[in-house]
Amino acid sequence: MNENKNSHIVCIEQDVHLVLYRLSSSISRIFFINDNKDEISIPNRFHIQDNTNGLPVRNYINSYFLCWTDNYDFFFNNELILTLNNYRNLDIEVVKVHIPPVDTI
Repeated sequence: MNENKNSHIVCIEQDVHLVLYRLSSSISRIFFINDNKDEISIPNRFHIQDNTNGLPVRNYINSYFLCWTDNYDFFFNNELILTLNNYRNLDIEVVKVHIPPVDTI
């Protein structure tokens, strides 16, 4: 896997590389390039499954867009090739709020 600060590149077969590109701290774009680093169409034998919601991820104009809240499995030729587990957490602080008695509402 080749990588830099915002992207990871995984070779999935000759002349087909999957790119995970971080657009922001919340969204990543998944797309494909060839050996010349030209963007190519999503291979017909590729799909992504959202494990958090149990749904397939739909593509949009030769890309997939993934959010940090879900976990994903990547399949090529119906074989699992990559798993993306997001570990970013929400910290929730409970704030005590004054609730007036029922008879004063």
